[in-house]
Amino acid sequence: MKKIFVGALLCFICSITFAADLKLEGQLTTIYQKAEKAIQENKIQESDFWLARYKGLTAFNKETKRNYTDLYPLFKERKDLVPTAFLSGKYSDDFINFFIMGPCELWGIPDEGI
Repeated sequence: MKKIFVGALLCFICSITFAADLKLEGQLTTIYQKAEKAIQENKIQESDFWLARYKGLTAFNKETKRNYTDLYPLFKERKDLVPTAFLSGKYSDDFINFFIMGPCELWGIPDEGI
């Protein structure tokens, strides 16, 4: 009986871990699709929201191999991203890292916390 209990407990723990990974990957896939759709429909603010959400969830999460480079195809589709949308290279690397990565952590708040 003890072996059955231990076996069931291990299966339960493994399934929770696997489900958490699937939940994040599924969420990222959905967010990417929503950003892609918003860009195709020229809904700039909506696409900005989903792009920021994707970047936030992937910036500090060690459970996924996804990152902002996945968004390059979507950035190419955006016709409104002109050079003025980027920071000047005159700022120090420390400031740029603070400026870019600071908000990413806020956008990465789990859906349950919103």
